[in-house]
Formats: sequence, structure tokens, C-alpha cells
Amino acid sequence: MMPYDNREVVLRLAVADIGLALGDAVWAEVNPALRGKAWCGAWVLSKLRQAGLTNATWTMGSGFVAKLRLPLTTKPQPADIAYWDQPRQHFALVESVDPLVTLDGNSTGGVVRRKTHLSGAGPLFYSIAKLADRS
Repeated sequence: MMPYDNREVVLRLAVADIGLALGDAVWAEVNPALRGKAWCGAWVLSKLRQAGLTNATWTMGSGFVAKLRLPLTTKPQPADIAYWDQPRQHFALVESVDPLVTLDGNSTGGVVRRKTHLSGAGPLFYSIAKLADRS
């Protein structure tokens, strides 16, 4: 059996969370002082941490994308990060690209959900290649 690549590990961890309300658990992992805050970005960071790709923590006001120096990309790949700035800030993991399907923490009902995006304002995408493609 072939070992899973890092992107697949991130997605397997994320899919296993569908339907779960994990706010307190992900904040406990990435910054316990922020317990009770919106947790979509903290959940994304927790999946990267659980996959062994980083040990970064969440910094209030700057999150983790800048800290990890993740570059923007116009060609997202599975497990890259989707980010919407408006109407509210929201992070998700890209599951597939055509159509865009994301795995979203702190989604409708305060749980992790899979969402298909057929139209509308698209997100920015941040590549995790520098983390995922390391040996």
C-alpha cells in the first residue's frame, strides 16, 4: 500500500471532522486563550498541525497564514487554504477545485461542513506547497 501524501493526510483529517462542533478543541490546540472565538481558521491550522506540517499557533489579529508565509495562488490544489474576506472573514480547506468544494470549520450550525461553491465572489487561495511538499 502506498503511503498518503501530506495533502491527502490533511484532507482525511478534515473529512473525519464533518458534522462535529470542535471550537473549544481546536482553540485548545492552537491558542487556548482564544477559546470561544470564531474557529474556522483555527480549525484549518489544527488540520495542518495534526498532519505534522507545522507547529504554528494562532496569533490574534494575524492568524497563521502570514506567520507561515504561505503564498497566494491562482491555481489552488486540494488541501490549500481558501479565504473569504467579505462579507465576513472565513477560512476553509480546498477539497476539490472544479467545482470548488471546501471543508469549512465553524460553518452553518457551528460544525464542520462540506460546501460546494458554484458561483459568487471567489475566495483568495493560499498554497500549502512549502509545507506539504517537504520530505
